[in-house]
Amino acid sequence: MIHRKKNPKGQVHEDWGLVSYDMAREIYIFRQFHVEGFANQYILEKLAEDGQSISFVTEMIENIPPGWKARETYRIISPDEFVEVFELAPPGKEFELYTENRFQRVHSNR
Repeated sequence: MIHRKKNPKGQVHEDWGLVSYDMAREIYIFRQFHVEGFANQYILEKLAEDGQSISFVTEMIENIPPGWKARETYRIISPDEFVEVFELAPPGKEFELYTENRFQRVHSNR
């Protein structure tokens, strides 16, 4: 884990995600591909009644030792801002915060 004190400028991380609906299982699936080589397949864990938060939990992670789990949560703060929370759990342990990122729309005067 990289802490702000140790890395005040942060770091760049890239991943690509896609949400689809599995009609056979009647559940939303979130697939995420990371530049480090991890590929996560999540299933919908919880959708808040107000629609302002959604959580997915892994059912499969490629290229990591067996037994690890991940959870990805998105919370809408406003029409122009959301928070992403990524949690990891080693085998037999509870989820712990790994990263929390705040995204804010940048308006352009173009």
